[in-house]
Amino acid sequence: MIAIRSLRKQPTPKEIVLPATVVDKSNYQPLDMPAELPEVELGHRSRSVDALLCRAVLEGCRMPLAGGLRLESELFGAGCALEDMKIGVQNFLKNGPKAKAEFVHR
Repeated sequence: MIAIRSLRKQPTPKEIVLPATVVDKSNYQPLDMPAELPEVELGHRSRSVDALLCRAVLEGCRMPLAGGLRLESELFGAGCALEDMKIGVQNFLKNGPKAKAEFVHR
């Protein structure tokens, strides 16, 4: 909206203040997450990486921030150990970001 006002040579606010709530132990509430995520067509993408991402979202949103960050860190490490991670990185370095990798889903 500010860009449009600026283009129209209308006055624009110098600062935008959005209301914020600090989330801490006293007011933390877990997100309402479904028991499982819907199936989606992954195409050429790695099913093993997708499984880790789904786990991070579903389990991480049900725990306090520190636990969610710890889980994310653990799952990132697990993802780095996957064959598909090595395949993806090698494919990216050799063929660039647009080339589709041949994942083995493990």
